[in-house]
Amino acid sequence: GTPVEQTVMYGLRQYESGARLLTHVDRLKTHAVSLIVNVAQGNLTQDWPVEVFDHHGRLHEVTMEPGDIVYYESAKNLHSRNRALAGADGYYVNMFTHYRPVDDGDTWYLKENQNDPVLEVEGDCISEDESMNGSGFGKVKCDDPRLGKNVSPTLFRAQSGDDLIQWWRDTTPGGYVPHDDGDEDTVVDEEARRRIIERMMTDDIPVPEAPPKPKRVYFDDDDDVVYDDDDDDGTYMEDDDMDDDYYNDEVDEEGVYEVDHDEDARDEL
Repeated sequence: GTPVEQTVMYGLRQYESGARLLTHVDRLKTHAVSLIVNVAQGNLTQDWPVEVFDHHGRLHEVTMEPGDIVYYESAKNLHSRNRALAGADGYYVNMFTHYRPVDDGDTWYLKENQNDPVLEVEGDCISEDESMNGSGFGKVKCDDPRLGKNVSPTLFRAQSGDDLIQWWRDTTPGGYVPHDDGDEDTVVDEEARRRIIERMMTDDIPVPEAPPKPKRVYFDDDDDVVYDDDDDDGTYMEDDDMDDDYYNDEVDEEGVYEVDHDEDARDEL
């Protein structure tokens, strides 16, 4: 094995009804391997799986219970929770911690052979439920057992950014309907929108009164949102994370800040 050192730990983070986590990867220097600890959850009307794309773009959906831990390569493997958290007053509480190889430090990702195939899979997979409602443990039977039991029943694979956008649309509660942006070419199916709202209400997913207006959102160094989206006066939440100095002590011509305080960095924007 490879000795690793802990670089960042943060949480507890609570997600609530309607929450969606879009597909992304984490920071290269510190997030070589990561883990999610499911601390608590309640009032869910359906599973809220963590989605992880393997090195061949194959989607795995892992359903967690309180006390479960999921390990994954978060700097390399795309991950998300695109399905909306469903349930009136639903909540989901996680803690996160991240590691990197001790010997390679923050340049571990520059090591040769990083992109070599990790697993050459043989054969095919068969799903018991390829509908978008399908999720859960053990519903896919693969010829190669090394793929594990969490391959998505949708058998979805991402080969491009367009595929990820399509997955986001496919998992939109009730189905995706384009937003009317004033363009004459944009067609909005109001009947489809009505069905979506009915579906969201059935699944206890909050229905927004109107599309959210764009806001400038600032991120601190462990990917938490610093800007308080629920505060209309534009104030900021306190950020006491201990990893800020690691990133903010470098400066270059591209605008990386040499200051060690998020507030100063925001003033530069």
